[in-house]
Amino acid sequence: MPNEQTCALDPVLAREINVEARARIARIAKAMGVRRHIALTSSETVAGSKSVYARCNRKLEEAILAASDDGFCTTILRAGSVYGLSRRMRFDVIANVAALHAHMGRRLTLPGSSQLTLPFIHVRDVARAVLSTIDAPTEEVAGNLFALGSQTLSMAELMEQAQQTFPEKLDYVFSRRDETAPEITVSLDEFQESTGFSPRITLDQGLLEVFIALKGGRTQLGETTNTARFYRALINRSEQNRAHRS
Repeated sequence: MPNEQTCALDPVLAREINVEARARIARIAKAMGVRRHIALTSSETVAGSKSVYARCNRKLEEAILAASDDGFCTTILRAGSVYGLSRRMRFDVIANVAALHAHMGRRLTLPGSSQLTLPFIHVRDVARAVLSTIDAPTEEVAGNLFALGSQTLSMAELMEQAQQTFPEKLDYVFSRRDETAPEITVSLDEFQESTGFSPRITLDQGLLEVFIALKGGRTQLGETTNTARFYRALINRSEQNRAHRS
């Protein structure tokens, strides 16, 4: 369950998937002689959030790092808000949502305050970061937790960037104009020093990539592009199947 919206659907299931199942995968990998294990978590973990998603991330990080030893190198990569084209496209992440609303000409209501500040990173840079971790000397990454984010922007700065990027005017409003929001800052310095990794894709490039793909029909809004709605449909189908069998 990859975000707070999906975790809120079923907190018990969220813990089973995000903590117990993922920690079990690490234990199985170690028992089978796998020498490296990399887990992706979220930068939301560092904000002091008490959400189910953040708590699951913290518990998973503790379990994965505790498993690290001389024969089993574990590494945590905390990713910022990921954006860009992907095989299963996501339109429940804020940068992609901005591109979608610009394409559709709809008003975008942003949750929270214009001062909410997040790190951002392109999905292909996340993939490259994983490869960089695999290629790095074990002693540089074993038992370590690294942050991933190419740019850190407030929501106001994100929308200003979007306005400058899209040819169409983007109409948007913040749901809580005066709310004081926690700032999530991420530095890549430690990860760059350990692996030599540097992000290649900037936010404006990623925004334009998604916008052009929408205009060209290479991606579109669908059943699976909002993870919470997709998972809710899966849970409903599962409950209906159980009811039918009984």
